[in-house]
Amino acid sequence: MSAVNQSIKLRDITDGTSNTIAVDELRAGQNDRDLRGSWAMPGLGAGTAAMFNDASTPNSAEPNSDDMENCAVAGLAGNPVQGMGCFDNSSTGQMTARSMHPGGVHSLLADGAVRFINDSIDFARNNSGCGQEPRGVWQAIHTRNGDEVVSEF
Repeated sequence: MSAVNQSIKLRDITDGTSNTIAVDELRAGQNDRDLRGSWAMPGLGAGTAAMFNDASTPNSAEPNSDDMENCAVAGLAGNPVQGMGCFDNSSTGQMTARSMHPGGVHSLLADGAVRFINDSIDFARNNSGCGQEPRGVWQAIHTRNGDEVVSEF
């Protein structure tokens, strides 16, 4: 919902503040070389990860669900140990929303409410590029002005 050196005003959230996620829960890394879980992560955080095919739903156990610089150095590349897969990328990219809670993650909505989002939330996998149509509910609640109609989640 935000970007580097940019602020978003509530009026810019045209999809509605109760239908837009501001921050997703992130799980801390598995060792002292694992960068995941830092709010100051360079690159993309959990909110934008929802738009990618291999970062699909919360707590994704897909082997490449996180893109992280030096993933191999951290001993994590291609190894979904504890359900936290990692793809060794030349830059720190998307990080999937993760928690230690069974079944989902907590997310902060733009209206200030905190919701528990189930791991099985609708996700539309597409191969046409990141963030493009069609979008599932998980992707739709991570856009602030995508004009999607979101059902109860």
